[in-house]
Amino acid sequence: MWRNILTGVAAVALCAGVSAQQTHQVKSKEGVNVQYLGTYSFAENSWTNSNRRGTRVLYNCTTPGNYYSTVGNSFATNADHLWIDEGVIADSNAMAIDQINGFDFAYCSSDLDPTGNSSSIRIVFYDDYVPCTTPPAATCDYIISGLPLSSTGNTQCWGVGVDLAGGFECTTDVAAMFKTTDAALANRSFGWAFGANPGLAFMNNTGPILDLPCATPILLNGCGTGNQNMFWWEDPAGVWSGCYWFGGVPWASFSMKMVAGSLNSFAYGYTNNTLMLTSTDFAAGSNVTFTCTGHNVANALYLVASPAPGSIILPAGELVVSTSFYPGVPFAMNSATGSMTASVPPVVQVAYVQAAETTGPATASALVALSNGLYCIG
Repeated sequence: MWRNILTGVAAVALCAGVSAQQTHQVKSKEGVNVQYLGTYSFAENSWTNSNRRGTRVLYNCTTPGNYYSTVGNSFATNADHLWIDEGVIADSNAMAIDQINGFDFAYCSSDLDPTGNSSSIRIVFYDDYVPCTTPPAATCDYIISGLPLSSTGNTQCWGVGVDLAGGFECTTDVAAMFKTTDAALANRSFGWAFGANPGLAFMNNTGPILDLPCATPILLNGCGTGNQNMFWWEDPAGVWSGCYWFGGVPWASFSMKMVAGSLNSFAYGYTNNTLMLTSTDFAAGSNVTFTCTGHNVANALYLVASPAPGSIILPAGELVVSTSFYPGVPFAMNSATGSMTASVPPVVQVAYVQAAETTGPATASALVALSNGLYCIG
């Protein structure tokens, strides 16, 4: 695929595009500082100091160089262009799945924005992506609004953290978690897309920061594992859609860091529930601490568990563990701390757990609130 861009008839069709990128899409940001805006929480719909996302790094391409990429008004006046990059997420959990619960990205702009909050950035994730091809249906699609561009028309650069914890994780569907590299015995890549100013035409001088390559990509060193020197430009009009690079220098990779929560523990079942349940790393035969937040510490708190998920709508929320296997006595949690440490039997390979807040004994009539569920695999 990539060699075809550089040779034969394909080169005639795309060389103009590559040249245009070198002239119009790649802009210098040398000497321009990247200002960090903070962390935006989707669950709280606000910028927050109470960051609940995980710290386990899934992908890290954050070694910024001196360039950023834009569409350029001379080539496209329509909105909703996407730059689509690729990478690899290693298999950390059982069953070759994972769950993104936060990410960081960085961008630059010379689009004039006197208000300092008129922009949005669209970030899309694709969990099974063939690098430098037309993207499949999005696995997860986010728009972060209220972002600044340029207050003067000169280049300004920004960094943004995003917290997806609390119901916006990618993904919360236990039947279709985010696939990692060896899911279904395939050496697969993921894709992610950057979209500047979605829905706004003639605002084409905003784009992602380009990152430097590493001789040996190391996850924690800010090198994009599995990233290649190419990207897909998706033009909604179809005129410029294709696989591009920047002539070799700068390297065609865009700034992105993706993080996750604990190993083998995936959140689901938020829609009708108000409490938040998390856990430490889950493994059969180990000790696991479950922690619930958002409850009234004056009430009782319990943990319910099942080897299967369920869905029963109750006045206080939705029970998302199966009642067919409901334990005779729910496990009491410490309401003051919201936590409980349990020893997972060696035979337990799968567990679905949920916290329940009650005004007294663990009965349906005393139920006040429920948490999200956790899908735990050993």
